[in-house]
Parts: sequence; structure tokens; C-alpha cells
Amino acid sequence: MEIIKKLYGQDVIKIDHLVHNPEDYIWFQDKKNHERFGIKKERVSESEYQLLLLSFSPYNMASSTQMTFEQQSWSNYIFHNKKNTYIAKNLSRYPSVSLIHYHFDHLLEGKDDFKEAIEAFLGHQIVSIVWKTETDGIILLNSQELETPREIVDTIASDLFADIKIMATPLIKTDLLYEKYAQQSQLFKLAMSQKPEQKYFHFYHTFSLALLHFCESTIVKTLFDDLCLAISTLDQEVIHSVKVFLHHGFNMTTASKTLFIHRNSLSYRLQRFFDVTQLDPRNFQDAVTISLCLDYLTGAKVKIEQK
Repeated sequence: MEIIKKLYGQDVIKIDHLVHNPEDYIWFQDKKNHERFGIKKERVSESEYQLLLLSFSPYNMASSTQMTFEQQSWSNYIFHNKKNTYIAKNLSRYPSVSLIHYHFDHLLEGKDDFKEAIEAFLGHQIVSIVWKTETDGIILLNSQELETPREIVDTIASDLFADIKIMATPLIKTDLLYEKYAQQSQLFKLAMSQKPEQKYFHFYHTFSLALLHFCESTIVKTLFDDLCLAISTLDQEVIHSVKVFLHHGFNMTTASKTLFIHRNSLSYRLQRFFDVTQLDPRNFQDAVTISLCLDYLTGAKVKIEQK
């Protein structure tokens, strides 16, 4: 590949993003590592083409880049903030959507198989599946109910022989998708680099990473506000129970005694907290984020009362 790049320079393109003019290139695939690349047609003579076939296999790019009008419309809107009449119509049809960001560790052979596998899990929830690059994309959902995220990861790995990582998000106002996607994508990449062994993330799981890496950015405030808003929708007894549970160092027995409730009741409230926020008070990493948010909400309440 290094020799190819030296020979053809800028007229060589690797498939690390969607190519909108694939017909201008002759496409090849490395026989060993399956890396795919194209060379501009006018740069390749017949004799050079025959020599290239000794080391590389010809590759049909058409099936890899083809997108429906619907997918292209969502792609232009989410990734480039370009809105057409189709998107304008769907902004009212889907005022809010949630996203599943996904990343494959290598180029995927069967995108149709991936689509079928996702539809088997999510069915009517799917608004669209949009690829951004040959390894990354998003699934738009008309709800935020994602009951089987780990099963999705396991199924894709076993059925398609591909390692996938996903990040689920809360509901987003559809007219803010361009801005929100850019922020979420940045944090998803950060989470994958910081926790390479982890296959599934919820967007709120990236909060502590955002504090560490973007402490001076508005992205922190946006994420912080969204998470605190989710917590504030819970009943006060649930929030108070979580505070007591954390105060007692994850000890169910002493926390339930302090609250004068049964352990099962406390377990139910902790589960309720998780159902709404996707942050588990019984998990240390999530508990750090929860503690920060609860402190912030308490401080905000004190300020309001003082005013």
C-alpha cells in the first residue's frame, strides 16, 4: 500500500468514508487484510491494471456505497446540516428521536445482513439506518426503549463475525440532531479509546470522561443539563433513596434500615432510577456520575431557595 501511495499520490483513496463518486475510481481489495482502496481511472493503464491484479482483487464498490433517498436525506441533515423537503416533513412526524451510534472494528461485508439483524431486535422502532463511513453510522429510533443492547452486540458478533460497539442516547429533539450528533459522536470516540474492552455505552456513561477531557467546553454543560433533567423527573423518594444508598457505601442493609423500608423496596427504587437514567447506583463508575449530578441539583435548589 505504501508503494501504491507513492506511485499514485492523491489519486488513491481508501474506503474509510463514504465515496460519492465511486464511478471515477477502479476499486481493489487487499487479498491478505481485506483493505479496500480506489485509484482514479485515468491514472491506471491496462498494463498497470493487470499488474495490480497480481496483488489485489477487484472490488465492486457500487453495493457498498448505495444509499436510498431516505438514507441520503438523513445523512445530509445529520452530518452536514442540509435539510430537504423530506426531512422537513419528518421533523413534525418525529419531533424527538434517540440514536444508536455504532462502530465496527473492520469493514463489514454484508450491510444487508446487519440491517436484518437490527430490524429483528428493534423492528417498528427504527426510523432509519444511516452509514457515515464504511465502519460507522447511526440508527434512528422513534423511542428510547432499548431493552437488549448487549444482546445486539453479541448477536452481531456471532452472526456476522464482526466486533461492534454501540452507544445509545436519550431522546433528542429532531431539529437539534446536527448539533447533538456532533457532540455525541465526539464522546463516543473518546469512550471507545478510553475503554477499548467495553462494547456497550449509554451516552450518560460518558459524563465522567467529558468532565476530564472537555471541562472548558459547552459540551459538558449540555450533557450535565440533560442528565440532571432526566434525574429531576424521578420521584423525590427515589432520588432520596439513591442518596442514602450512596451515603451508606452501597450497603443495602444499612441504607434500607435508615429509610425504614424493606431491602426489596430499596432495590426497586434503585432499579427505577436506572430505568430512567441508564445509570446504575450499584455500579461504582455510574455512582460517581450520579453523585456529581445530585450534588449539582442540591446546590441549584439551595440557590433558588436563597433567591
